[in-house]
Amino acid sequence: MKALRGGRLAAASVAVVLALLCGLAIYLRFARLGALSLRADEGFSFLAVRGILEHGLPQLPSQLVYWKSVLYSYVAAGPVAVLGTSEFALRASAAFLSVCAVPLV
Repeated sequence: MKALRGGRLAAASVAVVLALLCGLAIYLRFARLGALSLRADEGFSFLAVRGILEHGLPQLPSQLVYWKSVLYSYVAAGPVAVLGTSEFALRASAAFLSVCAVPLV
């Protein structure tokens, strides 16, 4: 009987620790997500996402199709379509997926 209680207690403590880690991950990922301007290749990702929303393809203003990180561009198009064109919206999908990965580690 004591072993059963100990097992439940251990499972409950693991769940509490995991919930705290997920809460910390949410805070760390989303706290200042839109505070910094776009850096390095994020500008190309933004243009590709804008092309997806306008044409259905990650088409740049030069009419070239941006095939690098095409899956990311399509995933990022969802939050940009809902939240508008901002740094926060562009980074939201990557931040959300990184928080989802916390329980897997």
